[in-house]
Amino acid sequence: MRITVVAVLFWVMALGLAACGESTSEQALALNEKGVAHYEAQEYELALDAFNRVIELDDTAVTPFRSRGDTYVELKNYDLALADYNRAIELNSISATAYSDRGFLYMELGDYNSALADFNRAIELDDTLAEAYNNRGVVYQGIGEHGRALADFNRTIELDDTVAVSFRNRGDAYVELRIYDLALADFNRAIELDENMAKAFNGRGYVYLYQGNYDLALTEFDRAIELDGDYAKAYNNRGGLYIALGNEDLALADFTRAVESDSNYTRAYYNRGSIYRNIGEPEKALADLTRAIELDSDYAKAYNNRGIVHYETGDYQSALFDFNKAIELNSSLIANVSPYLEDIEARMRK
Repeated sequence: MRITVVAVLFWVMALGLAACGESTSEQALALNEKGVAHYEAQEYELALDAFNRVIELDDTAVTPFRSRGDTYVELKNYDLALADYNRAIELNSISATAYSDRGFLYMELGDYNSALADFNRAIELDDTLAEAYNNRGVVYQGIGEHGRALADFNRTIELDDTVAVSFRNRGDAYVELRIYDLALADFNRAIELDENMAKAFNGRGYVYLYQGNYDLALTEFDRAIELDGDYAKAYNNRGGLYIALGNEDLALADFTRAVESDSNYTRAYYNRGSIYRNIGEPEKALADLTRAIELDSDYAKAYNNRGIVHYETGDYQSALFDFNKAIELNSSLIANVSPYLEDIEARMRK
């Protein structure tokens, strides 16, 4: 999803404003170029004003609606963005980029089915549109179809091997598939292309953590956080590293920072709750583990750990419920849960 001067020129030449007269055409071109400049400078309100004025001059061209839709996305005005993308598609039903833009919006809104439909349509219309493959790959990642995600990221890089985020995304797919050497190579390439990409440093840190290279992992997580001080995942991963190093105080601080940065970060609540349980703060542990379950009602390990806290505080009925729920969701946990269940049943028989 990107606004470029090339797109503006294409709009003027191909979709044209000839009927409006040369002066109007020149005015529209100047306004579009101004909108592009403001957008690229992240001056989104000014960009919006420029694109509004272009559309006032001609409301039959596709590109201004796409550009304004992109701007609305940056302003988080998703309803108006969707309306503009819909209008762009109405004006040109074979515009691959318009479908790709709308798919991106659906992806951001978590509507993966609609996003997939739009990315599929975009690729049907233009099988060389790299952004559609990349974003479809991100959707596949989000729904756990990592093999399909990898195929899309491979195609993205085949089409354009100069974009850092494509390598970072493929690195993430390799991590999910546990192909860590290739993941590391992709994170390295992403950083070569963009030395300020926090997510690539975080990904590389995760690989080092998995490989047991704790010093290198710490350096990477520190760099990711230096680049993005609100990067919840980097704090969570560094917290996991501190646990591996036996430093629960620093881990607790990082998990706390993670949930402060992202109040819906399920894994960080789970991790912090587990630490609270280890350091003897059961009320805080219960609060965090309950929050993790609220965010993900199928989180078997969270039920397991909450069950342990209930057991340790003498609330055996609640513990029984949580242990049974954990087994229902993940039968492999039965070995962990069985000793607690046997003890609870023995206590209840007395």
